[in-house]
Amino acid sequence: MRLVARWRIQTLVLVLAFVLTILSDVQLVHAEEAQPASSAIEDIYILRSVRESRAEPSDACAPSQSKLQEPAWEDQYTFRSVATNADDGRVLHTNVKNVGSIRACFGKTKDADVLELYGEVSINGIAAKAFGKCNTAKRDFPEKGVNLFACLFELFDLPSEYIGGQLTTNSLSSTELFGTNSSPTGYTQVSIATIRLWKKR
Repeated sequence: MRLVARWRIQTLVLVLAFVLTILSDVQLVHAEEAQPASSAIEDIYILRSVRESRAEPSDACAPSQSKLQEPAWEDQYTFRSVATNADDGRVLHTNVKNVGSIRACFGKTKDADVLELYGEVSINGIAAKAFGKCNTAKRDFPEKGVNLFACLFELFDLPSEYIGGQLTTNSLSSTELFGTNSSPTGYTQVSIATIRLWKKR
């Protein structure tokens, strides 16, 4: 009986040791996943832009400064951080915190559905300039008063640790030009933006 009891105790100890080892490994994996690699060569931001104002183009939008063919207007935007569901990536909150801004000069082109953009960007304390184009995808869709467009910008004049970057947007405008409330209601205006900044190796 003593041998049986001793065997049971030894077996229990071995099982507990195995379980603790597994739990330790799982915690280590989760810790490694939660911490970005120190050797990462790019920073990625997912943000929401909100149009705050619009005015006649200032001197910052002049062709000599912005390279725009025909400056048309100047917008001011703020960038807001977003919250996502970790299980499926779905965006849960599109207005968590103000984390940056962009002064954007828009210019007309020969194609009415294409606009040029020159911008002065600040994200998380990182300053950059942007140049690119916005293309209208659909008008009055998914309902009347809503227009869909997409933009692609090169980011340059970044801090010295970066060699370049790119800003892309999935954008929607409504008849309510400014702020977070769209008209018709229920849409996230203006853009969900992805910013990628590449570091030197």
